[in-house]
Amino acid sequence: MDSLFPGDKSQLVSMEIGKKYNLGFNRLVRFEITTSGGSIISGFIPANEYLEVTNGGDITSADINIHDIQKGPQEV
Repeated sequence: MDSLFPGDKSQLVSMEIGKKYNLGFNRLVRFEITTSGGSIISGFIPANEYLEVTNGGDITSADINIHDIQKGPQEV
């Protein structure tokens, strides 16, 4: 995946069926995964943590939105 910066939105172009992917970044990101059945799975991945995804052939899209790092302590 190319480098992403705050405010960027990227769609994961290709997720091979049966292959496990670890999605993680050094910033807070919001993800949204859509399945062929119409289910939408969304949430946040904290900085330096990972979401493990294995495509079983039903993922139609996976979007990643990068959030800017706020100054000072922030509730997430």
